[in-house]
Amino acid sequence: MKKILLIKIAEPIKETHKDCVVPPIGLWSIRSNLEQICEAKVDLCDMHLDNKNLDDFLSNDYDIVGISCQFTTQHDEYARVAKLIKEKLP
Repeated sequence: MKKILLIKIAEPIKETHKDCVVPPIGLWSIRSNLEQICEAKVDLCDMHLDNKNLDDFLSNDYDIVGISCQFTTQHDEYARVAKLIKEKLP
């Protein structure tokens, strides 16, 4: 059984924005399909809710990691997370 981790990068926050959290509905859908069709074990890490828990997830051994990056303003965070994944999960 494949072990898959899906990561939602934290949404960009600006001083002019109201604080809101958008649930990762797209990743929930992907997770559901992977579990049903591929019979995979899928975990979801929402970094907007808890940025620190990524290290906890990366202590597991995943076969595949997917990163959701919806906005160009998330590029630096995406690059940081991708580098961290590469270091911890060869």
